[in-house]
Amino acid sequence: MLEALWAFVAAQPLFSGFIGSSLIGLLAVAGRKIPSHMYQGALLAFTAKVEVESNDTAYYWLAQWLATTKYATRCRRLQIRAGDGDIPSPAFENDDARKPYILFPALGFHIFREDGCWIALTHNESGGSKQLREPVKKLTMRVLGRRRDAIQRAIDAAKTAADGGARHKLRLWSNEGDYWQQIGYCRKRSAGSIVLADRAWERLSGDLARFAESEERYAELGVPYRRGYLFYGPPGTGKSSTAMALASAFSLGLCVLQLSGVMDDGVLNRLIRRTPANSILLIEDIDAAFGDRAALYDEKKAPISGPTFSGLLNALDGASASDGQIVILTTNHPDKLDAALLRPGRVDLKTEFGLATEGQAAEMFRRFSPESAATAAMIFAAQHKGQTPAEIQQTLVRMSHEQSEAA
Repeated sequence: MLEALWAFVAAQPLFSGFIGSSLIGLLAVAGRKIPSHMYQGALLAFTAKVEVESNDTAYYWLAQWLATTKYATRCRRLQIRAGDGDIPSPAFENDDARKPYILFPALGFHIFREDGCWIALTHNESGGSKQLREPVKKLTMRVLGRRRDAIQRAIDAAKTAADGGARHKLRLWSNEGDYWQQIGYCRKRSAGSIVLADRAWERLSGDLARFAESEERYAELGVPYRRGYLFYGPPGTGKSSTAMALASAFSLGLCVLQLSGVMDDGVLNRLIRRTPANSILLIEDIDAAFGDRAALYDEKKAPISGPTFSGLLNALDGASASDGQIVILTTNHPDKLDAALLRPGRVDLKTEFGLATEGQAAEMFRRFSPESAATAAMIFAAQHKGQTPAEIQQTLVRMSHEQSEAA
């Protein structure tokens, strides 16, 4: 009865604006005049609500959706956010949203009508926990009426737009205090851009594909459903690039764990346990994270603050470790790693990244200059073998620029 009456009133253009905004405004003001439990009861009875914090990806979906509403075009209290980072603006179809930034309602209380429904929006922030370096923002949307259709449509529209804009991009995360913060997108790294020796790419991608298809088998065997990889070798040999390429190939996000920003074992455990779904956890330069290996178990030499080595081991495969987790560790000095870290269950597959072989150098040359003669690739490879792939790539980029300028 209430919903039918509201539908009739909302359809009348003369009354809907005044009555709708008045009713929602009265609900907001009533909270100051009546006991809290009665006010909350009224809200539960006559509204539907959704809320999300800025440490969740859905916050950016909703911010993105809010930027496309009619209200955002006339609202005078706005917040600006770059559109080429957390929010991929090319997901939008209209010209306005293709700008390199978006504008959406700022902190405070907003009332507007969208898609035939009145929405009360509260956008606020809190100090968060002591581990956070910046406050956590929260979006709370209330819709008048008992049905949640309008909220569901908004979330679905925001998710569809976000997925469309990120289809060809790699989603990146970094730890911020005790939670994961989405830090943006980058272009996906294609498998064709990775040139590894000894069919290492085929071995890695094949192993990860088998793991992705084996969840039921792991459960049948009672084996923890986790996979760990160690990439080791000199700097510039493609360890991080390969991690990005694997995430791109399997449409996964990449979560880069900065151990220097972790306060203690409890925070480390929460971060690893709460790694965003459908992502790879990347911990780079693991050898440098805890200093001298001889001091790892020496309490007198232990760091004053920060996670411990035993805390890392327990987080990776302890009782609270998450199922389905994929972890990649990188190091320039594998000889400095403790054997406890390298045992199966924590590291299941090790891959060496060495200086470029003659075959790698020739393949990289052919990728940059596919029309060049085979002898040119052989000559280039003979001259540059033994360098890091990063050095060879830099040389090829410079040669490409020189050829373009000479043309």
